[in-house]
Order: sequence, then C-alpha cells, then structure tokens
Amino acid sequence: MTSEKLKPTPGPWIADDNEGFSPWTIWSRMTPSGNGAPGPVIARIEGDSAEADDSATLIAEAGTVFHECGLSPRELLEGYRELRKTLQDLEASYQFLKPAGHQDSDTQKSARAALATYKEV
Repeated sequence: MTSEKLKPTPGPWIADDNEGFSPWTIWSRMTPSGNGAPGPVIARIEGDSAEADDSATLIAEAGTVFHECGLSPRELLEGYRELRKTLQDLEASYQFLKPAGHQDSDTQKSARAALATYKEV
C-alpha cells in the first residue's frame, strides 16, 4: 500500500508503558485542539517483556515517521535501496573515469563512507 492511500491517526505517535504496567498503549499526541494531551488510542500491546516494549516502540516510531516524511517505512526502505544503488553506480563511474593521480573530492569520500556505513538491505 502506498502512502497516498494511507490516512492514519495524526501524529506524532507515543508508546506509553502505563508506568510499568501492561498493556503498552500507543496513542496520538495530536488532539483536535492540538494541545499535546493524550489523543486517540491507536493500539494496546499486551505483555510485560522486552519484546512487548520493543514492539510498542517500533509501532509508535513507524507512525511518527510516516507523519514526519509522508512515507511508510516500506516506501522509505525502497527509496533507501534506490539511493544506495544510484550512489554505487556513481562511485563505479567515477572510478572508471577518474584520471590517474586524481585526488578524491570530499564529496566522493563522503559517498564512499556512506556506502560503507549504510549497508545493502
């Protein structure tokens, strides 16, 4: 599903552990008045484990990311893959065409560092 079809509860989304008691509650900070008070409940995550904690945090983060950039996590991953491939292609072209003895620019060094840091997924 593309983000153009998604109309989730406005964000940011917050994961609240109910002061250490189950269930975790995921809610929207955006209320009709916009005052930042707890808004609509989006989900409840049952359980008192690190897995439940991590699941609640991840769900809230996915909703918040969508509201910050307008893309679903899946669309961000697809864009990441496209950008990484393009950067690899540019680096390969640069290596093929660069004159002997030519020093790499800071931009080329940054591109190479990004490729080393942000691995292929």
